[in-house]
Amino acid sequence: MRIKVKVKTRKKESKLILLEDNSYIASLKSSPTKNMANKELIDLVAENFNVPKSLVKIKVGHYTPLKVLEISDQKGLGL
Repeated sequence: MRIKVKVKTRKKESKLILLEDNSYIASLKSSPTKNMANKELIDLVAENFNVPKSLVKIKVGHYTPLKVLEISDQKGLGL
């Protein structure tokens, strides 16, 4: 399964919010330096979708706030 996420960094709390168009807004505590925000985003998405972190990958947007993430099932296939 692929999801679109808009990332906002340096917020008070980390949370993932579903929007009406089935995309998400991720508020993250960490800053976007040294890949810290991307790591926190993967942790947050894995926690919210109840999957291991190893099954969540950033497919598009490694260096931008608009990202496309892929969440695979246990067999490595998309959900």
